Amino acid sequence: MDEIDYAAIGKRISEVRNLNGITLTELSVDTGLDSAFISRVENGIKRPSLATLLQLAEYFNITLDDLIPYSKGRNNNAYYSDFKFIMGDCSNNERKIIIDVAAATKQALRNNKNT
Repeated sequence: MDEIDYAAIGKRISEVRNLNGITLTELSVDTGLDSAFISRVENGIKRPSLATLLQLAEYFNITLDDLIPYSKGRNNNAYYSDFKFIMGDCSNNERKIIIDVAAATKQALRNNKNT
């Protein structure tokens, strides 16, 4: 069994928090967790309990799988959650532009991979 990468978990918590536009203070107030503790978790210094991870996942409205990165790379659900957050407050026109840019980027990456 792989060892738990608490630094990666902390980084993912920070990513999700920032994608939601939430400050450490806001997260602390909303969850009752100490902001210094959250900061230490995000920096890989403290190890969050399973209960804390579940509380954060519920707060961000994501699954625990979305919050905990796998050692062999992030799972697709985490990327879908990121995309959902990014697209959440976009207008229809902004969504179309983002999708067009993503499709063009994907094609460019695949074209470069084949050269």
